Amino acid sequence: MKGFYAIVISILLISFPSCKNSDRDLDTGTDASHDFWVATNQLSNIIREVHKVAVVDSILNNVDTADVIPPETCMDTMFRTPDAGPFPINLDLVYSDTLICDTARERSGKINAKFSGLYSDYGTTIKITTDSFQIAGVYFTGTITMSMAGKSTDTLIYKVVVKDIKIIDTKKVGNNVALWSGSFTYVQYAGRTTVTANDDHFIYFGNGDGMAQNGVIYTYTSQSQANLQADCEYEGSGLFKLVSTNRQDRVLNFGNGSCNNKMVVSIPPVNGEHEVSIR
Repeated sequence: MKGFYAIVISILLISFPSCKNSDRDLDTGTDASHDFWVATNQLSNIIREVHKVAVVDSILNNVDTADVIPPETCMDTMFRTPDAGPFPINLDLVYSDTLICDTARERSGKINAKFSGLYSDYGTTIKITTDSFQIAGVYFTGTITMSMAGKSTDTLIYKVVVKDIKIIDTKKVGNNVALWSGSFTYVQYAGRTTVTANDDHFIYFGNGDGMAQNGVIYTYTSQSQANLQADCEYEGSGLFKLVSTNRQDRVLNFGNGSCNNKMVVSIPPVNGEHEVSIR
């Protein structure tokens, strides 16, 4: 009998690890990775919408009135309060889903940005909130705080903190709410020598945490900087690592520089690569 129990115990000891390995081998979900990219991409687009308006503005950025050009963005209207200052100044950007632009996704609602000083002055803070703002049916609510942390001839550096962000996908049936927060550094590394925003390229990196629509809680950290070209609404390159309890780590690859809405999620060591797209 003792020999029999020894055999049973040996089998159990072998079988338990194999069950765990089997579970991990089946760990191929990409829901949390998708929800992370939606949140990150929405943040990038909101920051750049504010940038496109502020950077060409005579009041918000002290651009010479002879050089001022209309903001090159797909919005209905904008207004400042108080219109001619002094600071702090509230900037409201208003969008409508009835306004169709060739290179922009559908937008509606409002972005509000409160400037403590000139957009490109060291120490200026910009507090951004949204009111019913959506991109392609995905609503983004919460608080974004930008602080101008450095600049040179062709570079602006902003520290960005996002808190209590809620992402709501109105085109999804069932649980459609994700939560998100984080801290980032955004760098405009080209385009400052011209007034137009059409040549303003950005990189960003950072870390934070979130909860996906399916309830998975995760953290994320940059592995290499993400790149945002001026003429593209999606990240063209960059790597992030996404970590959650009892799941394999994910490596998220935004691409090799091309402009598209696709990302590759790698689940090492053996769970393969999976393509994820966002609207």
